[in-house]
Amino acid sequence: MSLLKKIKNGIFAKDTGLFIKIILLPLSFISLFYEIILKIRSFLYSINLFKTRGLNAKVISIGNITVGGTGKTPMVIAVAEVLAKNGKKVAVLSRGYKSIEEGKLKIVSDEKEIKLDPESAGDEPYLIAERLKGVPVITCPDRYESGKYAIENFGADAIILDDGFQNLAVKKDIDILLIDAINPFGNNHLLPRGVLREPLSAFKRADIIIITKADYPENISDIICTVRLYNAHAPIFKASYRPSGLINLATGKEIGVGELNNKSVSIFSGIANPLSFSYLIKNAGAKIIGEFVFNDHHSYTKVNIDKIVGSAGKDVAMIITTEKDAVKIREFIKEDINIWAIRVDIDILDNRNELERLVLN
Repeated sequence: MSLLKKIKNGIFAKDTGLFIKIILLPLSFISLFYEIILKIRSFLYSINLFKTRGLNAKVISIGNITVGGTGKTPMVIAVAEVLAKNGKKVAVLSRGYKSIEEGKLKIVSDEKEIKLDPESAGDEPYLIAERLKGVPVITCPDRYESGKYAIENFGADAIILDDGFQNLAVKKDIDILLIDAINPFGNNHLLPRGVLREPLSAFKRADIIIITKADYPENISDIICTVRLYNAHAPIFKASYRPSGLINLATGKEIGVGELNNKSVSIFSGIANPLSFSYLIKNAGAKIIGEFVFNDHHSYTKVNIDKIVGSAGKDVAMIITTEKDAVKIREFIKEDINIWAIRVDIDILDNRNELERLVLN
């Protein structure tokens, strides 16, 4: 294993050698400084020096306490569908992370059509807009301003804050916190020494807690015990990813996930947790014989795609990527080169009706 790989493992996982711990020691001091900044920020909000402003709509935040990979996007889609099905005028607000001209208010989609391309919108907002037909999706770092825009221009009476747990500037009716069961707290260090965006004490702000990827590990009871140290009241639900179909990127043809059974496939992704993607494909019955892993939010080039396709031998029945990656590579797919995106939904494993009731009430 390369030194870079060992360092990355030291940041994302608990188990690492003394040598790597020494190398990462300077990051611990930066993490301490980061924690001080978080505490000062929280204090300033508590004394109203920083204002928390309310919107004239129901506000539901969906977020996490670690860096990426907890299933925010499929959960945003699922909650929006529940609200819309029950007569709510929904709008989704996102930061538009790593999009072109990040920082401006942009309409990714209105009630009729998608207005931006993936590069301008950001991969996650674009995917949300694709999946939620008729639901406005807006990107802007200032969620209060984008919320006002959604209410005034689209008549929204239900606002979903995508990745909104750390946002203290907008008053929320429901704060939904997602925890990744595969790697719930990393090494328990804050950024950049670990993957925690806040101390675990932030659990106390959550109104609903959902443990995602809960069908893989056996440590669910340990996660719940840790959560209960800080939050004794929030209901806890378990959820898993459910592959619901495969879409050919060249032709748009859709097939069932059962087509993966006993197939030899090559996969590629640029997401926060590629391990969960490979688990998903294996659990669908496929045999992975090739894999390319890129950084989260990777901007693909034609060279990347040519290399991925060129490396797939005759034994590869399909090349598979995520929906999030797929939206960024369609411009390079000019013919049927056997690249498929796997569509993923989120399944609540227990008390789904109760979760829907909490979201609606």
